[in-house]
Amino acid sequence: MPICGIMGAMSSQGDRARNGSIWRRTGAISRSREGELREHLATCDPSKEISGFEGQRLDRADVEWLLTNFDGGRGPVGPSENRVGLNLSRANLSGSDLSDVPLCASRLFESNLKGTNLRRCELHRADLRRALLLEADLREAIMVGTKLRGAHLQYANLQSARLPLANLQFALLNDAQMEGADLKDAVLGGADLRRARFDYRTSLEGILLFSVTTEGPALPTKLADIHWNDVDITAIADWDKCRRLGDDPFRAKSKKTRRDTHSATVLASSRNRLGESDEDQASHLEYAWGDIMYIAVEDLHGPKQRVLEATKEESPDLLEAVRANRQVAALLRDQWRPENAVRFEYRALQLGRRLSRVPPGWIRSNRAASAVHRWVGWSVSFVLDLLCGYGYKPQRTVVSYLVTVGLFAGIYDQYARMHSGFPAEGLHAVWFSMIAFHGRGVISVAIGPNSPLLAVLAMEAFVGLLIEAVLVATLTRRLFRS
Repeated sequence: MPICGIMGAMSSQGDRARNGSIWRRTGAISRSREGELREHLATCDPSKEISGFEGQRLDRADVEWLLTNFDGGRGPVGPSENRVGLNLSRANLSGSDLSDVPLCASRLFESNLKGTNLRRCELHRADLRRALLLEADLREAIMVGTKLRGAHLQYANLQSARLPLANLQFALLNDAQMEGADLKDAVLGGADLRRARFDYRTSLEGILLFSVTTEGPALPTKLADIHWNDVDITAIADWDKCRRLGDDPFRAKSKKTRRDTHSATVLASSRNRLGESDEDQASHLEYAWGDIMYIAVEDLHGPKQRVLEATKEESPDLLEAVRANRQVAALLRDQWRPENAVRFEYRALQLGRRLSRVPPGWIRSNRAASAVHRWVGWSVSFVLDLLCGYGYKPQRTVVSYLVTVGLFAGIYDQYARMHSGFPAEGLHAVWFSMIAFHGRGVISVAIGPNSPLLAVLAMEAFVGLLIEAVLVATLTRRLFRS
């Protein structure tokens, strides 16, 4: 069903609920409490995101009274209305029962909704940026176009929730239950989805999992240990854009530079897509991924940081990164996307090689045998990556072949210039090197049993045997895997 049809159906249902006041469940509040709420409303300043309820504890009865008397008694905003909703920014609503409450276009910026029951709540176009929704119940909630950028949704229950066109950029969705959720055309670039739960009913059609716009740069989305449960991932719009997952601890390099033209273009296009103003973007920082700049949200509740830099000294969780890349690669292959799976398989092998590095102090702590074993494993893995990219980059084998033949041809040419009896000079040195490379044997009266050139020939033959073996293994892997 088109988005306009969804909005129309939801609008009619919501209007009937508001006219009949079905969402009113509590009795009238006391006159003293009414006076307190009016005093807080008097200090509200929407232009500065000041609601008058900063840190104030509110329950369902308070919210119902505020909605009933909102906008001069006009009541809550409907899904199809253009009014600005109730401003409850930074209010404390934790543990409250707000099920079925109409909060369309409401401002709940940085509000505390930990453990709040928001089941079947109408949250069209609501502003929940940086809101604390830890363990919140959002089952069957209607959140069309809702701003949830940077929201804390760990362990939240989003089963059967409707989130088309929602902005979940940099949201924390660890362990969230999203079975049956409708995420059509939503933005999840930079979100943390580790251990989240999907199922075959979850709609991921047209979502941007790794970016804000299809033209913008990739963002570090984390996908380790997700329970995909047969969800269709082929409809995700930006698989081709992701080169490294957000779980990769070596994805970012610090770069203190001013915003370049590309970043400004991406920011402008993201505002157009998500309907955000300059004020909404005030908390964004710049990060560099390779040669591409991208916009990211700063830490929500921690100290402000200018840049993020992943280094070995920070003890990154390499095992989780390896696991995430392997899981995504296996999922893509199962759903017939091998062209996207290849780069994640390759990155998993690269990160696995880092696990073989010898930790400092192993040799001094009587663990020399283990250190040697790990060093040998790392060296073999490094050579395989260098020669053929673990079978995913066969062009490297061709380059290795040409470089080896050229290098040894140069040695033979110099030897011939110093020894007049040796025939391999100029172009003949190339043919001589090719024959030695393939181990076919070289016959020349100028090469005696005590000639120093014998060691060079043996070395080239050994290198040639190694490269040929790698080439055969690479082709075999490519042919049988595809």
